Formats: sequence, structure tokens, C-alpha cells
Amino acid sequence: MKQFHRLGVATDCYDAIVTSGGATRAELEKRGPLSLYFIGPAWDQALLDRLPIRKTGIAEAELAVCVGLKDDLTETPEDYAGVLTEMRAQGLLMLCANPDLKVYRGKQLCWCAGALAKAYEELGGKVAYYGKPYPAIYRAALAAAGEPKKPLAIGDALITDLKGAQGAGIEALFIADGLHGEEIEPYTAGHLGEMFAAHHVSAKASMRALKW
Repeated sequence: MKQFHRLGVATDCYDAIVTSGGATRAELEKRGPLSLYFIGPAWDQALLDRLPIRKTGIAEAELAVCVGLKDDLTETPEDYAGVLTEMRAQGLLMLCANPDLKVYRGKQLCWCAGALAKAYEELGGKVAYYGKPYPAIYRAALAAAGEPKKPLAIGDALITDLKGAQGAGIEALFIADGLHGEEIEPYTAGHLGEMFAAHHVSAKASMRALKW
């Protein structure tokens, strides 16, 4: 809610908030007391508040959680090669709290937790994802919204937002001037159709920017 307020989203624009971080926290709570290796910025460690969790190094951990890169303004997935290799050697399951590969922070495009999860899978590591495009987060969101008859998914990423909506059987509104940047030029129905076809997704409509 505080983040929405900073972005200028009025409180009467939403009835409930469902996040991948919240779904990850619910899973950790269900698993009970455990030792955990945490990957992410310091401010996201609030995810673990009041949970029976003991943060440890990789060697002592029973499980790993990835919320993002510690400093997504300067780091890349390559900076975590050693960490991921060590995790794989320990056979740790990674819970990925944000499947997005990249996201804009202001005007800068930054790597997200999904990129680290993908790199870990390429090493043979096991990952459980919480968030788009995986079905569980849509079930949770629809339930929180009271099972609406005509839901609409809004997003700017083809492989998470549109793919996830399609998998959940929800119509989607594509926000063009977002993650894909200059790829959307020329901004025509024909070109957008080609982009969607290349990723095997579809959208009901598109907007240059999200406005309300």
C-alpha cells in the first residue's frame, strides 16, 4: 500500500493486494522452522519478519529464497555464478519470490529474481516460483477479488504478464511503453501482433502507458 501511495495510485483503485512475496511468505510459514539462505536486498528481508526462520550461509541452509539481486542497479546474474554453483552442490531448493527477469527501476532496466532462478535451473538446480506466469498467483488474486466474472490482467511483459494471463484464461491489456521499450516500434496492430505471435501470447488491447 505504501508503494502504491508513492506511485500516486489512489486507494479507491483497488480492493485487495496479492503479491508473489506474500505467496512466498505463506509457503515459508507453512514449512515451519528452518534454516534459510536469503538472496536479495536488505530492505526485502522484511519478508521473513516474525517467521520461525534462521538465516544461515549456504552450507548450513535447508532452503534458499531469492527475492532479487542485492544491488540490482549495479549487479548482473553473472555476479552470482559462484553462489548458484555452491547452492547446486548443496542441492538446495530455491523459492523464487519474483519470476520477472527484468524490470524498470525509474528509467533503468534492472535484473530481477527470475533471472537468477533461470540461471540456477540451467545449472540443474530446482526452483519453485511464486508469481507470474505461474497459476497459483492467479488463483490467489482471483479469490481475493471475489472471483470476478470478467477479470482483466494488465502488464507490460510478454513472457510473464501476457503468458500468465493466457494460461489462467484471463483477457489481457498490454502496456507497450514498458519492459519491451523500443521493441514495440512501430506501434501498430500489425507489429504488436508479430511480437505476440513470436512469444505465443495474445492481448485483448494495448495502451502506450498505464493511466487512470
